[in-house]
Amino acid sequence: MDLIAWAVIDKVTPNPSIAITFYDAIMSFWDGIKTTTEVRAPHIVYSWSMITTAVFAYVRLENQTDDYQWLSHVSTKTKGEIGYQMPTVEYKYSSDGWTKVPTAKVIQGNKPINIEPSGYNSTLNAIIAYNSGSSVPVQEGVQRIQISGPESKTIQYIYPYHPQLPLNFE
Repeated sequence: MDLIAWAVIDKVTPNPSIAITFYDAIMSFWDGIKTTTEVRAPHIVYSWSMITTAVFAYVRLENQTDDYQWLSHVSTKTKGEIGYQMPTVEYKYSSDGWTKVPTAKVIQGNKPINIEPSGYNSTLNAIIAYNSGSSVPVQEGVQRIQISGPESKTIQYIYPYHPQLPLNFE
């Protein structure tokens, strides 16, 4: 299983940041298999738990009161864990050739996630956004995490919470 995270900085930008090797998870699955044996990947169940931390940066001129502050920058980081469970099978050789035999074993594992975009909680980025004069806050955060399996095929996307305004954060 491989993970790729995308950070949003006013648009989606690829940012590979985490990798889980699918083959590490199933090394015991491959025991006893020859190079000519056809193997189909077993059904793998993924689950995850994540926490999003958001920073809302308001900027105003030094000589102004808080009544004039402006939300110029919203940034998030994501922390959590992705778990997986996968049944195991054994391949036995008989007069009919190699056959798949189910086992009662399940391989389980997990991978921590800790994604913090470079612009997270950046006072400088908040000031730059304020000086740009844009009426919309600059967004920097984790928009999605891609789980990939064998041959880099996309299995699923995870969409961490990414609030646009403090009112959206509950």
